[in-house]
Amino acid sequence: MINRKYIYAVIALLTSGFTACQLEDDFIPQEQEQVLRIATRSTSDESAAEAFTDDFTLELWSTTDNAKYETHLMTYTDGTGWNTVKSSILPANALAYKGSSVTDISYTDKWNYTVNLQLDQSDATKLADADVMIATGSANAEYPLDLNFQHYYAKVTFNVELASEFNPETDVISRFDVVTCDGDYVKPYVDGNSYTAVIPANPYFKAGVHFALVTINGEKLEVEIPDEYANPNGSFVAGKHYTFVLKVGKDKVTLTPTTTDTDFPGGWNNDSEVDLK
Repeated sequence: MINRKYIYAVIALLTSGFTACQLEDDFIPQEQEQVLRIATRSTSDESAAEAFTDDFTLELWSTTDNAKYETHLMTYTDGTGWNTVKSSILPANALAYKGSSVTDISYTDKWNYTVNLQLDQSDATKLADADVMIATGSANAEYPLDLNFQHYYAKVTFNVELASEFNPETDVISRFDVVTCDGDYVKPYVDGNSYTAVIPANPYFKAGVHFALVTINGEKLEVEIPDEYANPNGSFVAGKHYTFVLKVGKDKVTLTPTTTDTDFPGGWNNDSEVDLK
C-alpha cells in the first residue's frame, strides 16, 4: 500500500514537472507596442514650410529585421492631430505617401517604389489624388517622426482665351489634353477657362513636340512644348506650378507665361520666372 502511494506521488511530480515545462516552452512573449509621435509639414522650400494635414499612408520597415513591416492609414483631426500609431517594430525606416498610385514598396538599403501617373485628373478629387507627395524619415519611440512631404510631380495650368474671331456663346472647346513628356494624354481638371494637371517633372524629348491638344469646333490645334522645358535646355521641376496663358485662334495657338501670387495648398511653389518666347 505504501509502495503504491509512493508510485502515485512520483507520477504526480513527474506530470507536474512536464506540464510546467510544456507551459514554459509554449510561452512566447509578445513584442511591446510603442506609441509613435508624428510631426508633418509640406514644402519644397525649407524656409516656407506649411502644415500638412492631408490623409496619407505610413509604411514602417524594421531596421533590424527587413521581414517585419507595418502599414498605417493616417488621418488628421483639428484639435487632436493625427490618429495614434502603435508599433511593435520600432526603430524603423519610415515612408509616407499621399496619392493612390504608389506601389511595389520595399526597403533594402534604400526605399524602392513605383509611382504611376493618374491620367484622369478631370475633377478636384482626381487631381488631388494624382498629386503624389512623399516623405521619408527614421521612426523611434523617443522622438517625433519628422515628415517633410514633397511633390513628386510638377503642376501646369493653362488659362485659355479665345481669339476675337470666336463667339464665346457658341464656340466651345470640346476636348483638352495635356501631353506629358512620355506621350501620355492627361485629362485635366477644368475650372471655367482654366485647365490644370500634374505631369512628370522631366524634360520633353525635344522642342516642338506636343504639350497640349485643343479641340474646338471639331478642329484639333497643337500646342508645342517651349524650348525651356525640352532637351537639352531644361525641364519641369517637381513641386513647381507653371502657369500659362493659351490664346486659341482659328488656326493657331499662342502660349505665353503669366505669374500668380496665389499660395497653393500643399507646398506648391509658384514659378514666376518662366520666360516663354
